[in-house]
Amino acid sequence: MNENRTSSSCAASTSSGTPGLRAGALALAALVCMPLPRALAAGEGIGNGAAPGAPPSAPNEGIGSLPSLGPDQLPGMAFIGSQFALGSLTQGVIGTGSSFLLPLDSQNVNGLWVQIFQGELEVRLNRTILQSGLVQPLFSTGRAFDGGLASLGLGGVWSSPFQLQANGAVPFPIGGAALTGLLDTTPVSVVAMSPSSQIFSLDLVSKDGTIILSQQTR
Repeated sequence: MNENRTSSSCAASTSSGTPGLRAGALALAALVCMPLPRALAAGEGIGNGAAPGAPPSAPNEGIGSLPSLGPDQLPGMAFIGSQFALGSLTQGVIGTGSSFLLPLDSQNVNGLWVQIFQGELEVRLNRTILQSGLVQPLFSTGRAFDGGLASLGLGGVWSSPFQLQANGAVPFPIGGAALTGLLDTTPVSVVAMSPSSQIFSLDLVSKDGTIILSQQTR
């Protein structure tokens, strides 16, 4: 059951960095940190014909919840799309973490699936698939960090903290960042802290024509 909870809004800090980085941070923070007006049913607001590289749902249309992996589920990167698109997305995985491929809803009415990455991983992602708009990148908040705080970083410029909700997910516009070449020079990062002071970190950067996702919890 989805909870009708609202995430807190946040604004990017512009106290440091070049004007270009500040503008990029503001754009990304606007997508990730806008308040969610309500929790949407799984799959609602997805696939509305957005331009390639843009999140399929509007920035203020968060995905209310994702399938749960249990009470100890950590934050991580997630992607929504068809089985074919998700199968073409991952080009290699190393680390001690896991990857889960699940139907987005129990009836699988819309044919969409979600791939959730958990634990310490380095993942090579297909840049072409990311830029095509065939998959929707999301930051999955999991359950273990419910009530914690997170912040989005771009080239050392960080947004103000925003609160995490259990099994929540918010659009994470790395497809657009890859399409514009931003990831070629500037990593996109997330750092989150749980109420018990666990730290989660995630970094995405372009290398040798692919997108490298690195995430860990400590």
